[in-house]
Amino acid sequence: MNLIDTAQPYGESRAELLVGQAAKGRRNKAYLATKAGSRRISNRRLLDFSPSSIRDRLEGPLTHLGTDEVDPDQVHWPDCAPLRGHLQRG
Repeated sequence: MNLIDTAQPYGESRAELLVGQAAKGRRNKAYLATKAGSRRISNRRLLDFSPSSIRDRLEGPLTHLGTDEVDPDQVHWPDCAPLRGHLQRG
């Protein structure tokens, strides 16, 4: 296994901290994935996919994972509505 997928909402960043500790010294042998676009405030999930929010939401995971890059960055709960017209078959 060499792909580890995590996100800040998993254990309120604890999962990222554990993954970062486990990958320390072995970063070149593992792909680290995280997600952005979702956060919790007072038990409510808030979605924000703006470029500034995505950048802000990646700063924490980079620190928690102990790396300066993640391999795939994914969007948590994407809003696919703008794509629906392009994805429908005619």
